[in-house]
Amino acid sequence: MQAIVLLGLALLLLKTLFSTAHYQPYTSLPPDAPDHGFLAISYFGVDRKGTATLIGVKELERHIKALRDSGYVTVSQQEVLSYYRDGKPLPEKALLLLFEDGRRDTAIFSQKIMEKHNVIATMFSYGDKFKKEDTKFLTSEDIKSMVDSTFWETGTNGYRLAFINVFDRYGYYLGELNSLEFSMMAPYLNRKYDHYLMDYLRDEQGVPKESHEEMKARIDRDYRLMESIYREELGKLPAFYALMHSNTGQFGTNEKASQVNAEHIYRLFAMNLNREGSSHNDRSNSLYDLTRMQPQAHWSVNHLLMRIWEDTGQDMAFVQGDKGQAALWSNLAGVAEFGRDSIILTSLPAGTGILRLKDSEEFGDISLSLQLEGNALGSQAVLLRSDKGLRNYLRIALEDKRLVVTQVEEGKQQELFSQSLDRIAGVPPVSVPEDKKQAEIGRLRMALKYAKGISDAADTARQLAEAGQRQAASVAEGAEEYSPNLDLNEGQKKELAITLQGERLSVAVDGIAAVADLPVRCAASGALVLESRSSFQKYSQRNLTDDVYDGVFRNIMITGQEGGVVFDGRPERAERILAALAGGWHGLIDWFVKVL
Repeated sequence: MQAIVLLGLALLLLKTLFSTAHYQPYTSLPPDAPDHGFLAISYFGVDRKGTATLIGVKELERHIKALRDSGYVTVSQQEVLSYYRDGKPLPEKALLLLFEDGRRDTAIFSQKIMEKHNVIATMFSYGDKFKKEDTKFLTSEDIKSMVDSTFWETGTNGYRLAFINVFDRYGYYLGELNSLEFSMMAPYLNRKYDHYLMDYLRDEQGVPKESHEEMKARIDRDYRLMESIYREELGKLPAFYALMHSNTGQFGTNEKASQVNAEHIYRLFAMNLNREGSSHNDRSNSLYDLTRMQPQAHWSVNHLLMRIWEDTGQDMAFVQGDKGQAALWSNLAGVAEFGRDSIILTSLPAGTGILRLKDSEEFGDISLSLQLEGNALGSQAVLLRSDKGLRNYLRIALEDKRLVVTQVEEGKQQELFSQSLDRIAGVPPVSVPEDKKQAEIGRLRMALKYAKGISDAADTARQLAEAGQRQAASVAEGAEEYSPNLDLNEGQKKELAITLQGERLSVAVDGIAAVADLPVRCAASGALVLESRSSFQKYSQRNLTDDVYDGVFRNIMITGQEGGVVFDGRPERAERILAALAGGWHGLIDWFVKVL
């Protein structure tokens, strides 16, 4: 079986890198065509099934198809340059499609999608990866073959991905970290760090450790290395650059570093991605200050389209899914995609998504079971005994990793219950001293792994042993409880069982009673409503803000006061068996891929 999997992967790689299809550009436009600008959309990478950061191949195809169905056509780097330099028009819905980090799996899993939907994309890469022979990343020969296929162009993320002026979340100064060191420390960081080209190297007090000349020489060297290795490996430096990461209105977080970057950017490149968050570009912004949207791996198709609609106001081909299931619900806000056993309810930007179950206005005493699978950062809720104007109802929500019960009367909210999902599950609380100890251990493990010599390793090993033996006060001993910041990509899957009898509410989460016979005030009957809502946050450097949220509701079943089923959104038994078999097969393939 291993041999079969290996042969299949080899054939897939060969078909990917040696395709006979060719990209067909869009039909040229008259010179007086109206100007609508263009979108830039950039994916971190592609995985067979998807991970927390890499989009799955099936979901990527759904994204690309939805963009095509919405009228978008991809454009090349040269067409964007001609748009800015020569005033040549672009299609009404022009898309500059990008993939970052130069990952081999991205090329393998996206090639056939690009051929099928006739799209062209830019593959960015880091220069230092060419010499490291890391199988996760494309070689220069791989990239040449991709460009020859006509579906790919090249770009660069720079010479290296490295971090400076790094502090952990407790203010411990870590200094400079390469990408591997940063990955080890990522669980213990907030956002107090910078990228390699953005600033001076600074000490723990924020004072520069290098002079202006030294800072300039360090940044100059990175551009020389980048220029040299691309010319050596690819024959030329790509014309398209993505500065990591600015988002500051200049080319760095520090003005002096920005000036040094600017000299090289204007000298070496034809255009530069300088911002992230918004997808829309036009002639009002510079070729060297382009902005791109970076879809996250968990985004539904409608999530992507909703964000583009927010940026552009253009019509989108939102996906409805199963029409039979959709006919059972009234869509009051946002958009919803219906599967046989699932509903993905996408909120409006900085707003809500709202679905009302038709013919549920007389629901009184009911029991409800369902799975909620939207991300932890955000809110997905069930509203019971709701009136038509949504001014009176009982709201049961998973909200930023908490179970929250709210009573709403004439629009006025009263929180009746709120508890951490971890506490409900019996996960013991972690104190600030305990978490600080783990951050120290994580730092020492990183230092030990990348120690520069035997003496350094021995000293670090001693400190690590001492840190492991050191006692840290617990919450039970009176220490402050540690409350982590939720990550934008943190997944969540919870099963809820809700019972409302008269004016008493009970809620179980994953079979654990969280609320028992809670007194509530609400009407004797009313409609059942589903709601999704974002909890977006803005960060100072990487603009990872998202004001759209996907509530994912699965396997909804409702029984009435007589015990009869009044709504059943679960799949038939045969469908469940087929889904289980398919899941097992994919799991087996994943196991072989990981083991091999």
